[in-house]
Amino acid sequence: MLSQEAVTWDQTVPFQEFTSGDVAFAENGNWQMGTAKADASFKYGVVPLPLSADGKVYLGGEGEGIGAYSKNPDLAWEYLTTTYLSVDGQVAAADLVGSIPSRSDAAQDPSVTGNELLAPFATTIAKFGANYPAAVIPPASVADVQLNVGQTWSAVLGGQQDATSAAETTVSTLKGLLAK
Repeated sequence: MLSQEAVTWDQTVPFQEFTSGDVAFAENGNWQMGTAKADASFKYGVVPLPLSADGKVYLGGEGEGIGAYSKNPDLAWEYLTTTYLSVDGQVAAADLVGSIPSRSDAAQDPSVTGNELLAPFATTIAKFGANYPAAVIPPASVADVQLNVGQTWSAVLGGQQDATSAAETTVSTLKGLLAK
C-alpha cells in the first residue's frame, strides 16, 4: 500500500525508502545510480519500464544555451559541440555520471551497453523514445496538461478522489486542452 504522504514527496524520498530496504522497488531514473551504490546494502538491479507496443518515454536531461550577451559565444558553442552534442562527450558523461546518451550512436557504446544499470534505460529510450511534449498537445496547453494530470494523480494517491472519477474528470479536461 502506498503511503498518503507520497503526495508530498519529491523524487528523492521514494528512492531513499528503497535504498534503506523498506520497499521492494522504486521507479526512478539513471541519476540515482550513485545513490544506490552509496546507500543500498543489498544487491539491486534495473529493469525496463513495462510498456505496450505504442508506449512512449521521454528522455529528460539538462537544457543548455548560450546567452545573447555572452562575451565568448564561439567558445561556448565549441564547448557544447565537444561535450553535450558529441559522441565522445555523451560517452564521457555516461562513464562519469551515468547519463543516458541522447545520440543513438553514443548509446551503442560499450560503456552504455555493457553497464547493467544503464543499459536498460538506454534500450528503453531507443525503443520507446518520443519527443516531448507529444505533438497532440498544443504548446499553449502544455503547462495546463501537466498541472491537471499532476493534481489529479496527487488527489488519487492522497485519497481525496477515487480513481474512476479522477480518470473521467481528467479525460474530460484533457479533451478541452488538446482541442485548443
